Amino acid sequence: MPGGDKVITSAIALEGERRAKEKQPYEILKLSSEAIIKEQEAKFAPDKFLTELNLTKEQIEQAKAARRASDAAAKKSGAEAARADAEAKQMSAGIIPVDKRPELETKFRKEYNDQTKPYQEVKSAYGRVLSSEDSAVGDLSLIFGYMKMLDPGSVVREGEFATAQNAAGVPERITNIYNKVATGQRLSPSQRESFKGQAKGLYNSALEGEKTVRTGLERISKGYGLNTENIFYSATEQAPVGAPPAPAANTVKVGGQTYTRPANFSDAQWAAYKQSVGAK
Repeated sequence: MPGGDKVITSAIALEGERRAKEKQPYEILKLSSEAIIKEQEAKFAPDKFLTELNLTKEQIEQAKAARRASDAAAKKSGAEAARADAEAKQMSAGIIPVDKRPELETKFRKEYNDQTKPYQEVKSAYGRVLSSEDSAVGDLSLIFGYMKMLDPGSVVREGEFATAQNAAGVPERITNIYNKVATGQRLSPSQRESFKGQAKGLYNSALEGEKTVRTGLERISKGYGLNTENIFYSATEQAPVGAPPAPAANTVKVGGQTYTRPANFSDAQWAAYKQSVGAK
């Protein structure tokens, strides 16, 4: 029948749309259920962690009292605050025997590492984004780092063509840009700035999650008189920094003639000089 192939194609497409609409409520329900489960797990994580530390009920109650005293001290001021803080530290000092503290601090450190693993992956990818050069290879590294921030668990390897299948958490438009750059195209300056700006937002969002975990564990560990310097790698998290800008070239070639930058020229003077001789 003339045009039969088009009719069949159209029918298949309509059937696909119908099935997708039927599945949508169930997919939304599944996502909602998973979100509720994760929320409840996060809510009871501190209590679950405390039971895994094999502490006695008396130790736990003493630690809670020490934390309450510490919170009360933070609301005071001057000499009264210093005195209240000293009393809170004295309450927590004897809860855990000195020889048992290293073991407990190790458990706290492992708990912190486990809970902040997604943040650490995002931070590593953000560092790649910031340190990327303004070149074809640098653009590939920039987009790859951004994709890893969107989907830390993705299996896409830098240099490979990206697909929606192996980077499920990455929008298709991003994979399309990545694939174009992989064939040799370069990003425009505005595109690079856009990627870096959005990457900063993703990092800040992940950082808030790290702060929540750190605050909770820090509060619990201090209640037991533990040394937080043995639990966290640094007092606070520091954002990655990008590579320093490349130094300006000290020579420029125009019309077959080479011009050399005078030693006393500032960057602004050298830029104006290059423009005066016709350098782009």
